[in-house]
Amino acid sequence: MTLATIVAVVLGGTRLSGGQGGVIGTIIGVIILRLFSNIVSFADVPSWWQTLVNAVIILVALAAPRHYPGGSSAKERPMTLLRRLAQMNPALLALLLAVVLFFAGGLINPNFVNVNQAINIVRLAAFLGIIAAGQTLVIISGGEGIDLSVGGVVTLAAILVFRFSGGDTLGLIPAGALALAAGTLIGVINGLA
Repeated sequence: MTLATIVAVVLGGTRLSGGQGGVIGTIIGVIILRLFSNIVSFADVPSWWQTLVNAVIILVALAAPRHYPGGSSAKERPMTLLRRLAQMNPALLALLLAVVLFFAGGLINPNFVNVNQAINIVRLAAFLGIIAAGQTLVIISGGEGIDLSVGGVVTLAAILVFRFSGGDTLGLIPAGALALAAGTLIGVINGLA
């Protein structure tokens, strides 16, 4: 889950060095990840390819230049399509990629492009989107920080809710409050460390 949140943040246009990006782009990045996951599933491609692609996205983000587009060196070279794309708003570029992926899924399987599939992708993206939004804020704040405890904290929270709710819907609110308190405590400890 930690790798998926970082990939979503990068796909949404946030620089790993901090200072640039936003939560909207990250949410679009999460949708791109879910689209890709569904396309891989529809195409009967082994799931390890998705992990490989995620790792390549991170490596490309780490190797990307740390200057902003539009500097003096950009004026000296002719504007190519790739340079124009690099100067676009990262969130808009991510949205364009999400639309292209959605229709590419339709090429693989005609049943992929429909309203129910779109709703399913957004529903599946919600959980990861909430976590990735927090990761975005950590990365944007600078200092090249990435919260590697995300997966562990979410797993701990899920275990606490399961254990203390006892499968009873009435116990969900106190168990959820306990999980939230545990996550907050871990976040404070991480923030002070």
